[in-house]
Amino acid sequence: MAFQWAVATGQAEESLLYLRSVGDRFLLFRHDPGATWDDLLHDDADRIGFFQVGDEVQVYRPARHESGWRIEHWRATVSEARRAHWTLLTAYPMPASSASSVDALPDGRVRYVREGGRVCLLVERKGQAPCEVAFAEPVYEIRPALSQSRRPSSAFGYRFILDSLTIPPVCHELDPSSGRTRVVLASRVRGFDPSRYVTRNLRVRSADGTEVPVSLAYRGPLEPRRRPVLIEAYGALGLPAPVGFRAANLSLLDRGVVLAVAHVRGGGDLAEEWHRAGRGRGKEKSIEDVIAVAEQLRSSGIAAPGRVAARGGSSGGFLIAAAAGRRPELFQTLVLDLPVLDLLSFLERDARGAALQEWGDPAVAADYRWLRELCPTANLAPRNHPAMLIHAAWHDRRVPWWCAARYVARLRAVKTDGNPVLLLTSWNGGHAGPSRRSDRIREDALQCAFLLHRFGISE
Repeated sequence: MAFQWAVATGQAEESLLYLRSVGDRFLLFRHDPGATWDDLLHDDADRIGFFQVGDEVQVYRPARHESGWRIEHWRATVSEARRAHWTLLTAYPMPASSASSVDALPDGRVRYVREGGRVCLLVERKGQAPCEVAFAEPVYEIRPALSQSRRPSSAFGYRFILDSLTIPPVCHELDPSSGRTRVVLASRVRGFDPSRYVTRNLRVRSADGTEVPVSLAYRGPLEPRRRPVLIEAYGALGLPAPVGFRAANLSLLDRGVVLAVAHVRGGGDLAEEWHRAGRGRGKEKSIEDVIAVAEQLRSSGIAAPGRVAARGGSSGGFLIAAAAGRRPELFQTLVLDLPVLDLLSFLERDARGAALQEWGDPAVAADYRWLRELCPTANLAPRNHPAMLIHAAWHDRRVPWWCAARYVARLRAVKTDGNPVLLLTSWNGGHAGPSRRSDRIREDALQCAFLLHRFGISE
């Protein structure tokens, strides 16, 4: 679960406190460049976030209560950091959603709650029932605007950003008293008309009967012909699959490609239970979800035979490669961006607490056996494989370049087909992507060109 708390300090800036669950613990991090208090206080159960206003320090800490976890708001002083001298001001119940953030209002708060695969914006004012802000789009993302954009105006008070697979970012301003919104600023994309595109949701039944949400985007009506389809998935670390706007995808949509974002288990799309279902040994279910989505898109008549591609980055690259390793006949093309492919070596080299809790510990014999069954590199076999474009980064400290290089070397040695396997290693940038905008555009163009070439689309 990820939780963000923005607190108005009365100063020129605001403090953002980030809460993330690791196992059964909640870790609270701060982002406040102006803080001068001692480093984060912590004990065996939690970490503490704070911000300072003069001699007074406002402290936020997660704590276990008889009714469950909650966030406690304490007051302390710079001269006395011992907890015995803190004063408890209030406590907030822990959100039950998989990802939530809260922004302060003069007489209440605005909450972002992810429920049922979508993000709800709730306005909670003192003495009033929570009011949900409705959106017409079936697929969208919303997030708080930057702090300098949220300053109250005369009639409206709170600003947020909305975008989707087919809508560029739009800044809205919300009147908390009435729930009305107005557009403040809309991003412009030359020659782009959102009315030409369609977004919708569907449900796919996985191998164990669980329904997996899928977000679709395409141009014009699907009928009467089947389309090439690009499946995207992530399914790890409790992070929801992104359904925001990406300009590079327009090149695909405009040429008839259907974009399908699979919200598989392991992500944070459907509460924390959805994440836990795809963590550790549950990674098997995440792989089954991707396979089920590919099968359903073919059987439903949306995908043209032999024209299903899949794309994933980082942990999503592992997921796509593992699914294609089990059912290579389902996928024509794979695009893997900074992927975790040599899973065993990755965990042995970078055995951090979060990685071990998400995947498992290869140093434990029982974990090693099933991790090896999942590892894409360890399970490569002499047979036909999809065409692949794999991207690694020389300066990627999170997923080293050799994760992709080892996979490519072994794949080229065992595969029995003539499909291309391309390895692109970037010298500029790390796991977050190239540091130069021109390099990022060049990589996006290469991915689109590779996919269109494999789909047989030349115009």
